[in-house]
Amino acid sequence: MTLLFKKLLAIIMDKDEKQNWQKIKEHFESLPEHKRDNMFYKRAVAICGGEDDPIELPEIEENKA
Repeated sequence: MTLLFKKLLAIIMDKDEKQNWQKIKEHFESLPEHKRDNMFYKRAVAICGGEDDPIELPEIEENKA
């Protein structure tokens, strides 16, 4: 993932989205620890902690015509 794309994602994610990730994080933290081993929880922890989204998105190629 390019640095520019990561910056755009950070800008695009609004307050409501961040609140939704916080809800996801809190939900998984209310479950037994063995149920937290999934990408939803890992993403929620990273995003709520101010880190980059750990999911790897495919590269987007620009058409050069």
